[in-house]
Amino acid sequence: MGDQFDQAQALDQLLNDVALANHFSRVERVRPLVIDGELCCVACEEPIEPERLGTAVTPGRCIICQQRHEREVRRYG
Repeated sequence: MGDQFDQAQALDQLLNDVALANHFSRVERVRPLVIDGELCCVACEEPIEPERLGTAVTPGRCIICQQRHEREVRRYG
């Protein structure tokens, strides 16, 4: 019985890994600008909010510009 659970758990982990890899391969990688030693948005050139800088992936846009970008991507593909 344990073997079936182990196989199911391994398959579940594999599917999760594949889903994450697919997601991150589609994520646009934008590097922030560095202006006067500060990480700044590539769109508006304003400093990126400190709470955004605490994430695992360094954002390239401030919150406002990222939201605007995501709306445009949804609208125009």
